[in-house]
Amino acid sequence: KDRPQSESDMVVTSSTGGYVAPGYAITESRLGINFVMQWRINPFFFFSEALGLQRSPRPDFTTINGSRVFYSHIDGDGLPSISEIDRQSTCGDYTRKHILKAYDLPVTVSFVVAGIEPPPKGRGSPHLLETARRIAKLPNVEVASHGFAHPMNWRAYNKAIVSWDVPGYSMNAEKEIAYSIKYINAEISPPGKPVMVMLWTGWCNPDEEQLSITYREGVYNLNGGDPIMDGQFPSYLHLVPPIHKVGAYLQYYTSGPNDFILTEEWTPPYHRWANLIQTLERTGEPRRLYPMNVYYHFYISQKPSAMAAMRNILNWVLEQEPTPLWASEYIDIVRDFADMRIEKVQLPAPNRKATLVAWRGLNSGYARTIRFDFNDRHLDLERSKGVLGYQILKKKNVTYVHLDDSHEHLIVLTPTPPKQPYLVRATSYVDAVTIGKKGIQLKLRGYGKKMLSWANMVPQTRYDISAKTPQGDTLKNTVSSDKNGRLKWSGDINGKEIHVTIVKAAGN
Repeated sequence: KDRPQSESDMVVTSSTGGYVAPGYAITESRLGINFVMQWRINPFFFFSEALGLQRSPRPDFTTINGSRVFYSHIDGDGLPSISEIDRQSTCGDYTRKHILKAYDLPVTVSFVVAGIEPPPKGRGSPHLLETARRIAKLPNVEVASHGFAHPMNWRAYNKAIVSWDVPGYSMNAEKEIAYSIKYINAEISPPGKPVMVMLWTGWCNPDEEQLSITYREGVYNLNGGDPIMDGQFPSYLHLVPPIHKVGAYLQYYTSGPNDFILTEEWTPPYHRWANLIQTLERTGEPRRLYPMNVYYHFYISQKPSAMAAMRNILNWVLEQEPTPLWASEYIDIVRDFADMRIEKVQLPAPNRKATLVAWRGLNSGYARTIRFDFNDRHLDLERSKGVLGYQILKKKNVTYVHLDDSHEHLIVLTPTPPKQPYLVRATSYVDAVTIGKKGIQLKLRGYGKKMLSWANMVPQTRYDISAKTPQGDTLKNTVSSDKNGRLKWSGDINGKEIHVTIVKAAGN
């Protein structure tokens, strides 16, 4: 519109929809040694205008309580390899000591059964089996399967190349999925901690029948898509949707490239793994389109430079104060995101001479964020229901509304800021919130450092905050609100159920 005589019939939006002529939506350009796909139009503007969504709410799978979601998972490849860092530990042992135990973050860890199970059925050993058991016992580890023999092309069926050459074995989907899960549950996982996820191997291309086995066995599935957005591929077109339909079933894609991809099939220089940070940054700014996903293999601890890159990545992640989740929890969010329903409703205004526009959201309680792509409205806490609070990010021009653990939510926006206390941001799920005259009570859950930020507390006032788990872990401290009534608390406490109480300290 800033150029006279520049109207084009190649790209059109109207009240009835939109149209882009063939060849005018995307293009392919040369960038260094790569050919990079690029949008010729702005897809965010185009679809928003064409579908009339400019000020509509959007379900969001990237965020919980204002904080960007983080999840991490390990493909089981390389567990038996010897680390070149100390030249005596297996990569499984080294990863357990220097990544899984060193960083207080949840990780979904998978095992390739043929590389662990001792002969005659597998090619492993008692030592490797014990290594896998020690990993599975860690409290921040969620257990997953990476198949029996690690087929490369799932749709090659019994002719598929497998990474582990087991005498007399040819690829069989039942053995790769059902048997591997059964073996891990019986021989590797501690009691009460079953396999939760099937991480696809090789090309990650299961067909409908193969995918159906994971549903029958009651496990989640993940891997595939290989999204990337870095200096070599700086375009949204190299990202993928979070879900991919295969017949009647859903395959869940990862949210970032793994170490094998970023090192060009595990070739030096291995420190290229640190380039993952570029994808994490570009999918978070200026638009938060993806959660943060750190996806790697056990052989990451084979090379000193790769481990140095690993520390750079995890330290960067911790600086962002994310909401850390296991892969199964992230998949629950994506499934709920896809199924969430939002409708516009009319409410009587306070003066009863007009109506208020509100939004009703229906979901299963996993996807906890509704996003509005503007920053000029506040959440009406008195009229809204099933919400915990909200956060306005002016630089992103977004407002995140935090949903509670109920299944029906009413969101009412207003130009006037609220006066009662509300949750601005948290780095975990927040459940069962009660706000009363005597204080605030709530429940947190998850692994990783916890943080809570509340608005509209009494300014410059000391608050006693206690956090307890049913297992007896306790954390107590006193925190002061600032002159604007903002109260921020953080603490190192983990668990599936953490009871938090916030009350005014004595003498206030």
